[in-house]
Amino acid sequence: MKNLFQSLSSTLLILCLSVNSISGQTKKQSGQIDRTEFSLHKMINFNGENEKIEISLQVSESNNVLKLKISSIVVTGELTIEVFDPTGEEQGKYSVGSQNSIKTTGKTFNPTQDETVTGQISKLVESPIIGDWKIIVIPKNVKGTLNIDFDQSSIKK
Repeated sequence: MKNLFQSLSSTLLILCLSVNSISGQTKKQSGQIDRTEFSLHKMINFNGENEKIEISLQVSESNNVLKLKISSIVVTGELTIEVFDPTGEEQGKYSVGSQNSIKTTGKTFNPTQDETVTGQISKLVESPIIGDWKIIVIPKNVKGTLNIDFDQSSIKK
């Protein structure tokens, strides 16, 4: 009987400690921070283009951080980049151009000088406006590359 009582007491003690341990874990989990990150990379190559491009980037949560980095390499021509929030307000703009001209031989574009120009714009927005952010790309006889990095991170407590 004494052994049964000791065994029952030990089992009850282990059970109580387990329940406390589990409830302690539940309390820790309810205080956890849930962080979600989304990244997009887009690369556009130009080979003498002149057509305007509009790129939409969707922001779906206001309690996040929006990071936008746009960089370009221009060998010939000029490239203008404009960034607009969903209300249509301009949030940034830059232009980069080369003094090279393009010689056309058949379908090949050859620069007349050895010059490469780079440009970059970075934007960090806390609690951005929800909706479609627009990037307007305006090339003028551009030969080069455009890189767009778009990151969103949201934190939920």
